[in-house]
Amino acid sequence: MTRDEKMIFIEEIISTVMKHPIKITENMSLIDIGLDSLDIVELQLAYEDKIGRELSNADQSVRTVGELLDILI
Repeated sequence: MTRDEKMIFIEEIISTVMKHPIKITENMSLIDIGLDSLDIVELQLAYEDKIGRELSNADQSVRTVGELLDILI
């Protein structure tokens, strides 16, 4: 999955969680978007389901959309 595809995936999941469309950028804070740590874990789990394997580094602290992109393989 390319970085752009990951960005689209993240945007779709965040829009679903927030219950309205949202345009994101890599430097946006996940907390400022309105996500809490549980939402971030759920997003990571949804990505793992999509790619069919576990993320080995999913336990690191993620604060921005860019950091989330970095851990999604």
